[in-house]
Amino acid sequence: MKIFFLGTSGSEGIPCPGCHCPSCEEARRQTVFRRQPSALLVFTERGKALLVDAGMDVTPLIDGLPLGGVLLTHWHADHFSGLARLSWHQAPLPIVAPTSPLAKAVIAPRGTLKSPRPFEAFRLAGLEITPFPLNHAGFPTYGYLLREEETDHRLAILWDTKGCPPESLSLFEKKATLALVDATYAPEVSAANHNNLEEAISLGLSLAEEVFLTHISHNNWPALLIETYLATHCPHEPVALAYDGLKHELAVSLKNSLSLWTAAVV
Repeated sequence: MKIFFLGTSGSEGIPCPGCHCPSCEEARRQTVFRRQPSALLVFTERGKALLVDAGMDVTPLIDGLPLGGVLLTHWHADHFSGLARLSWHQAPLPIVAPTSPLAKAVIAPRGTLKSPRPFEAFRLAGLEITPFPLNHAGFPTYGYLLREEETDHRLAILWDTKGCPPESLSLFEKKATLALVDATYAPEVSAANHNNLEEAISLGLSLAEEVFLTHISHNNWPALLIETYLATHCPHEPVALAYDGLKHELAVSLKNSLSLWTAAVV
């Protein structure tokens, strides 16, 4: 299983329009630190592709790919706004998402919606997928556990969330191979609907062997300061900051993927 981060920011993107905070100014100086709202591609050993969320127009990035379906974590615009154009996909496109009155308007004309029940596994794009509830200020939101039979790799996706409900934690008696965790805010910030960095690291390491931090707000620290924090506070832990454009294969170390990405963009 391989993943490709298309978007790793919170709803506003980095830089946020009209903002001159340290994170936004860093991204203006160095484009490698620019972030768009959440979107992820998952590639399987069988050559299929799965899109998780579409917080912006992803069609230029997925054109020509063997897209087998879309997973939507929840119906906030920074996670579904790209579906409107994607719904014109010429082959009927399976879309899996929590139930919402927005769904019919957003996925017309060719999208087909399935709303699974929590903890009931289903198959999409050759993967076994189990949805589980997250804590997002009472807004219906799913995390997903993706399992690939050929490799037994297990990918856990947890955005947007504040921690994880106890019933959902029961899925992780066996740790996932990799967790992608909401790390919206800096450590000194406590919010009801998103993790801060400390919370995200603790949650991720309790669920998975390796952790990528994503859904980064411009209200978080600048990327270079986050990298310094990780190097200082958890230098030996398998935790890394995700970036737009970063690719990772679950069979290799996330540190190795980050090194390859850094060499390519610096």
